[in-house]
Amino acid sequence: MEYACRFDNIKIKMLHGRLLKKLEKCVYPDYPDFERFNEIEADLIILGHTHHPMIKRVGDMLIVNPGSCGQPRDRDPRASCMVFDSETGKAAIRRAKYDMKKVCESVKENGFDSKLVEVLEKPFKKDWDETSF
Repeated sequence: MEYACRFDNIKIKMLHGRLLKKLEKCVYPDYPDFERFNEIEADLIILGHTHHPMIKRVGDMLIVNPGSCGQPRDRDPRASCMVFDSETGKAAIRRAKYDMKKVCESVKENGFDSKLVEVLEKPFKKDWDETSF
């Protein structure tokens, strides 16, 4: 799944999974070869699929993944999203708490895959800052 657009003269490319057929795996924050993104004509690349928030700069290109609002995979239980400032060209990851127990109950009640609940019920890391949004 892929979408491209322009906003404030910024060329944006959004992809859910793998960036190109040439990339053999999904892009996590520790991806070893971000230089391969230079093959893509974009100023901002927004990725998904991994549920791992990240912000990387490769030359003049910004590569981001906003993370997840309901299935965090980086062991921080809060929902994550990304804010992009088109004037400065900077991005920031933002976090917000939500009622995880209520989400798990809803997932079970509505017959969704139990793996969704397993992800949310795993122990979370304790080093996240509760004061950040």
